[in-house]
Parts: sequence; structure tokens; C-alpha cells
Amino acid sequence: MKQIAKSHTQTLPRDKTACAVTLIIFLLMALAGCSEPEQLSRGRKFLQADMIPEALSALQAAVLEKPDNPEIHYLLGAAKLKQSLGSRPQNSANLSAALQKNPEALKSFERALGLDPEFDTNLYGYALGSVFQSRGELARAAREYEKFARSKKGSPAETEDALYRAGQCSFAAGNFEDAAGSYERCVKQFPEGRFSRDAKCAMGESLLEAGEVRAALRAVENIKDADQATYVAARCREQLGESEEAKKLYVELAMKEAGDENSKRCQGGAVKRLAYLGADIPLRGLVNHAANLEGEIVGVKGRLEAVAGGELPEVLFSMLNMLQGQDYF
Repeated sequence: MKQIAKSHTQTLPRDKTACAVTLIIFLLMALAGCSEPEQLSRGRKFLQADMIPEALSALQAAVLEKPDNPEIHYLLGAAKLKQSLGSRPQNSANLSAALQKNPEALKSFERALGLDPEFDTNLYGYALGSVFQSRGELARAAREYEKFARSKKGSPAETEDALYRAGQCSFAAGNFEDAAGSYERCVKQFPEGRFSRDAKCAMGESLLEAGEVRAALRAVENIKDADQATYVAARCREQLGESEEAKKLYVELAMKEAGDENSKRCQGGAVKRLAYLGADIPLRGLVNHAANLEGEIVGVKGRLEAVAGGELPEVLFSMLNMLQGQDYF
């Protein structure tokens, strides 16, 4: 019995040594697997030094070594884009234009994003957002615009523009909560910026579409002389059961001369809501709405103005029926 115990105590150190050796070997293998490819390191340094041919050579070799590394594809795209950009400044406009004309650079960037959709594209996020937006890939565009804004690599004007575009893309894609978030960041970061007023109005409409009616109303109720704000406020009042106040705002909007396309959209929406609510629509509102359709309903404006002295209710019902038949209500 004593001999067995002695034998056991003698083999114990050997077991510990074997475990330690195994552990060291495992750690060395793990570290070797995690080490950065040499060509990636060289390519990054060459790119930072604007040695583009050398960067391209190193990064193309790195792709062969580690084809599933998103950073290699990202840096390769950056090198290709810098090569086509030449001596032009690396601002958002130039990068976007260059990327539109460089399918090889775009392919590398897309490969990186395919491996990791959240990969930080930094300076090139705006250009990628612009390309994706032009292709109708709105959710991807919004994501890249947001990445660019977070990177703080652009000028204040470029960052504000990126946040506003992110909101537009998210809204068009039906991602209303994301849109509201982008617009809110635009307003908070640039309270006196170029898009501040429009971003507040768009944030209100995004919140409304997301079902946050009271928050939407708070966002727009103090904005003066903005058709989108009036339209959003009217829709909020309507959804909150304040139909008379909503009708007043719809009428106010319908009577105005529309300006840009967004104003025309809101004015047309006001006329539609008045029709839906069974309210009296001012003749001027119908004339404005018909004019805004820009020929889609041929001769409506002329017909309305020609019979304005006739039986007004009949005119209204006649024209409403015509517009309803054309899916404008």
C-alpha cells in the first residue's frame, strides 16, 4: 500500500509537466493563428505613406494569405480608390465620384462588408453610402453614412450631410425609428446647421410613422412657416382625436402656394386628408393641388377655374370623384 502511494507521488510531477507543456504549445499555436499577416502590416504602412503601388502589391499578397480578413479587402479598396483619385483632395465629393467610376475598388469594399457588415469604413463611408443610395440599397447606404458620421473623419458640413442622408435613406427604406435617430443626431450635433430645420421636420414625420404620435407633435409644434411641420402636426392632431384642429391645419396648408417638391407632397396630402375627413375643401386648395400634379391630371386646374362661379358643391364633388378615380386620394 505504501509502495503504491509512493509511486503515485512520483508520477504526479510528470503529469503536471506534461500539462504545462501542452498548455504552452496550445497558447503558441493560438498566438500564431492570431498574429497579423506580415503583408497586411506592410500594406497598411505603405498606404499611410501614400506609397500606393507598394501598398497594392503588399495587400494583394495579403489577400492570398488571408482571404477572409475584412481589413485587407478594405485597405485594398482604399488603395485602389486613392490610385484613381490621384492628386485631388480626399473630400466626400471627390471620393464619391471616384468610387462611382472604380468598380474594382468598390468590389474590394463590398467584399470587406460582406465578411463584416459592421466593419468601420471611416473616411470612405460617405462614398460607399452615396454608391449604395444611387443603387437603391437604402438600408446599406444609411449604415455607411452613419459610420462616416461616427468616424469624425469628414468636415462638419460633410458630417451633417451624412446624418441627414442617413435619415432620408432609412425613411425611404421604411426604417422609421432609425430615420428619427439619424435626424435627431443631425439636429443635436448641428443645431444651427444647414439641415437643422428640415431635419427637425423630418424627425417629426419619422416619429409619426413609427407610431410615436405625441413625440412627433412635440418635435414640430414650434416650427413656424414649414409646410412639412404643419402637415405632420395636422396628422398628429387627427390621430389624437383633435379632428377640428387637424382640419384647420390641413386647410391652412392646402391654401398655400407650394414651393419645393416636399411642400407639394405635403399640400397634396392635406387635400387628401380633408377629402377623407369629409371636410369642405377650399377651391383654392383644389386648384393648388391640381397645379402641383404637373399635368398628371390634364386640364383639372383650367376646369376648376372655369366653373368657379357655378354650383360649388357640385364642382367639389365632381372634381373629388375625378381625383379619387386617379388614385390621388
